[in-house]
Amino acid sequence: LLWRNRSDLREWRPDPLSLAVLGAALLIRLPAIIEPAGFVGSDGSLQAMVAHRIFSLERPAPVFIEGSGYQGTLKAHLGALAGVAVGGGDLGRLVVIGSTLVWLLGVAGTMALGRRLGGTLPGLVAGLFLALSPRFATIFSVNNVGEYPDVIGLGALALAWTAALGATECRGFAARWAYFGIGALIGVAMWQQPIAASFGLAAFGLLGARALAQRDPWFLAAFVGLAFGRAPVLLAD
Repeated sequence: LLWRNRSDLREWRPDPLSLAVLGAALLIRLPAIIEPAGFVGSDGSLQAMVAHRIFSLERPAPVFIEGSGYQGTLKAHLGALAGVAVGGGDLGRLVVIGSTLVWLLGVAGTMALGRRLGGTLPGLVAGLFLALSPRFATIFSVNNVGEYPDVIGLGALALAWTAALGATECRGFAARWAYFGIGALIGVAMWQQPIAASFGLAAFGLLGARALAQRDPWFLAAFVGLAFGRAPVLLAD
């Protein structure tokens, strides 16, 4: 999505339109990153508290937010990682950064899927809709309430990768990392929120049908990736 495909890898160049859409998505969320007060409420602060524990190197790192057995802590982990660069003094800023990052994943994945299914213009329009989203969605993308942005971002990328793989002749051993990667994205998404199973059913259904038609046993690598993505949950259990 972000790079123009060329026969010579040395001639790969960033796709200016894709980068511009991602830049616009980041720009309109910049005020929340600069001054997160008012954007992160009581529900969103749960991720902030987890980010503080992770940033403080408490072990074990929480897999789910406290009091919940199904809301994963990916945004808190991303926020704690951001704290290494910007400091951990403002917990609200850390989780806004984490939430913005997963929303950018959704923008990128949606553009990639739209381009694969409909062409450049539909992909850009879909990406712009998420980048310059309606007010309620824009606020939702930074306030850390719920893990649905995580599911949209990871799930859209998984479907885009599935569509890209389906458009090629790549299969068998050569496709093992693609199968694994798609499964891992779905696994991480399901760690965040079980509703991501809907993306998993779509991706695994398409990959399974393709593998059955091609008699490709390497499709099973997708299940290995799924287990890898859900490893935090499996280890916590």
